[in-house]
Amino acid sequence: MTYLPTLLGTLRLIGLSPLGDSPIDPSRNVVQGGPAAAINDIVTVVNARTVIEVGSWEGRSAVMWGRELSARGDDWLLICVDTWLGSVEMWERESGDWSREKLVIADGYPTVFTTFASNVRRAGLGKHTVALPIDSAQGLELLKRHDVVADVIYVDAAHDFVNALRDIRRALALLDSTNPRSLVLCDDYMAQWPGVREAIHVSAREANSRIFVKDAQAALIRESATTIVDELEKRGWSESLLDAEHGDAIGDGDGDGDGDGTINRLTRELRDRHETTMRIESKLRATRQELLEVKADRRQLRERLAHRRAKGHDGSHTAATQSRDARQELRQVRSELDALKRSRSWRITAWLRRLNAISRWRRQS
Repeated sequence: MTYLPTLLGTLRLIGLSPLGDSPIDPSRNVVQGGPAAAINDIVTVVNARTVIEVGSWEGRSAVMWGRELSARGDDWLLICVDTWLGSVEMWERESGDWSREKLVIADGYPTVFTTFASNVRRAGLGKHTVALPIDSAQGLELLKRHDVVADVIYVDAAHDFVNALRDIRRALALLDSTNPRSLVLCDDYMAQWPGVREAIHVSAREANSRIFVKDAQAALIRESATTIVDELEKRGWSESLLDAEHGDAIGDGDGDGDGDGTINRLTRELRDRHETTMRIESKLRATRQELLEVKADRRQLRERLAHRRAKGHDGSHTAATQSRDARQELRQVRSELDALKRSRSWRITAWLRRLNAISRWRRQS
């Protein structure tokens, strides 16, 4: 199968094209490094021709993917998804490896993309590498809408549980179904990043997949892909088992066997949130009932007030005693209405009254 013409044609429809050969900024030369052995294993075992990298940054791993893919021929494509704007921790730190220094800010804006593009072009991989400068959620959704799939999707973007889980779920949906060996590979499967590990565990359960680990790389392997499992094990990959009862990881890649209790924790969180939601809904129903009662009281008070005003203007009721009684009852009604407006129920339902007023105004207009 020839990948390049079809994929490149699809990508051009959304304004994307390979980086090409130039220009190269000589000042942007990053020392290469990373999981070269793991990437070599995955490209070989999967027989990969298309890779989507979620989180490319300076291009270190992109260069490794490109070199492994190019070693097997010219019919390959690497799509790199990143904003190249940095992360929270980078903006907060003044110096160090993951700090604002790495953002290379010019005119108040990060210029890391220049570093990425220069590294890829310097390695001679620009003609087969496409950059998609957008956040991972939108980038993967865009590719999905245009039916772009890949043999391998490498996830190395967000490191908190919620966003890492989102990225992995979206990545699983972009695997090439015609390649039974296609898989998602995740970086930073280590105790230092518990959110990433938990996201991988949850994703594996949802996708009915097995987790195989080498160094800090975790591959999600489909249950049916028995052949690829044997080949990975021969290359030094080991399975990270999930305990069916507790949801803990056994042999999770760092050798401590401590487990995460992911499923139990998530179940408790969902149960707590459900109970909170039920309490809020109950309070809302009570507030609505209270509002109805307040409205009924207001109607009664207004009716009594109108009735007394009408009696005050009726010539048949001009006797001094009746007039005095009427004024006294009028004061009482006004006092009750003032008390109602000062009540807690009146304050609580103020926003509903405003909403009703706006709705009436819109209907009238």
